[in-house]
Amino acid sequence: MNLKKSNIPFILNASLASFGVYFCMYAFRKPFTVATFEGLEVFHIDYKILLIIAQVIGYVISKFIGIKIISELKANQRIFYLLGLIAIAEIALVLFAIVPKPYNIIFMFINGVPLGMIWGIVFSYLEGRKFTEILGVALSTSFIVSSGVVKSAGFFVMESLHFSEFWMPAITGLLFVGPLLFFALAFRTNSKTYTGRYCIAFRADSNDSKRPKKGSIAVFISNYYLGFILYLSDRFPRFS
Repeated sequence: MNLKKSNIPFILNASLASFGVYFCMYAFRKPFTVATFEGLEVFHIDYKILLIIAQVIGYVISKFIGIKIISELKANQRIFYLLGLIAIAEIALVLFAIVPKPYNIIFMFINGVPLGMIWGIVFSYLEGRKFTEILGVALSTSFIVSSGVVKSAGFFVMESLHFSEFWMPAITGLLFVGPLLFFALAFRTNSKTYTGRYCIAFRADSNDSKRPKKGSIAVFISNYYLGFILYLSDRFPRFS
């Protein structure tokens, strides 16, 4: 990898934008885990555990759906899919607050489905470039800090803004809509500005439709199922 001074603006811009987008995504996924939902049970099962399970199931299903959707996604569609999926996740959180328990558990499942595809969309901006490894590291660092920050934001919403445990996830998500829009638009602008300059063969953003397509979903799964399972196991929220 030949890193030159002229490459630094692209690397910094793309790294910051990808970090920011995925960081903000966590605000629509993790805050509900800071709530205790103390004393709530459904069929003698802790209510919070059921919420976590529902979201995880939606998240896992989303990964399989994303194999087809993300692989066929064109460059000019990414921003709309990204914002659209986040909007679905936020609407699910609002409905989670409105619909009485335990029927609102289904909306935590719906919340997990769109969020599982955000990684694929974000990484599709970065893959196939000369500095994908560096950009991928920057994106991955969002895991380290985002969960704790958005949980703290959720706690602030409950303690300082006095929202209930049911409304807290939706309100916390709304707090991050502005930053998400900023980083998403910066991502798109950065991608257009540097199109072609830092892309390797078959990966110019303006030429996505001409990329060679090989194999099928079945072939993909048979070749990479082990790594896929390991990735998902690392992404599951912990019950503790």
